[in-house]
This record gives sequence, structure tokens and C-alpha cells, in this order.
Amino acid sequence: MINTNVIELMKKNGFSDKQIARIEEASITDHLSLEITIIQLSKRFVILSVIFFLLLILSIVAPILNEDKNPLQITCIMIVPLFFLMKLLGLDLCFKARRVVRDMEE
Repeated sequence: MINTNVIELMKKNGFSDKQIARIEEASITDHLSLEITIIQLSKRFVILSVIFFLLLILSIVAPILNEDKNPLQITCIMIVPLFFLMKLLGLDLCFKARRVVRDMEE
């Protein structure tokens, strides 16, 4: 698939111009086509989402098992940074890449 078609699909699925530029730069650095880079990014979605949900469950269960006096407060303190971690892991980018791959297959 031509890079312009992949870029159009990326824009259609919510990638910003800055994200597209970074992914293009990474594909050039790795000597891969843009299509292959997107496919690799989409494959990371499953692993990253499993890690995120395991951390989420751990942050809910750990204070309860630790028998804290106020487990809800500790749980909230632990969960809020997880949502920032989700962004740092690039879970949203992987999800968008997964949609792009699905559109490329059609």
C-alpha cells in the first residue's frame, strides 16, 4: 500500500499530524515501510492492554488485601496515575493503529 493511502487512513482514524510524523520517522529509522510499522504498533495493543488491566486490578485488590483502614482512598491514589501510564504506554496509539490495520485489510 502506498504511504499516502496509509497516511489518509491514519488521519481518518484519529492520528494527529505530529503522531504521523513521528511514526514516519520511526519507520525510516528502522528501514521499514509505514505499513509494516503500523502493523507492528497494532500488535503491541494486546500486550499493553493486558499489562494495563493487570495493574488496574492490582491497584484495586492490593489495598484491600493489605487491610488498610481506608482502602478506597488508597485505591483512588493508585488508579489515577494508571491513566497517565496508559497514555505513556501509548495504548491509545496502538488502538488507533489497530483500526488502521483493520481498514487496510478491507
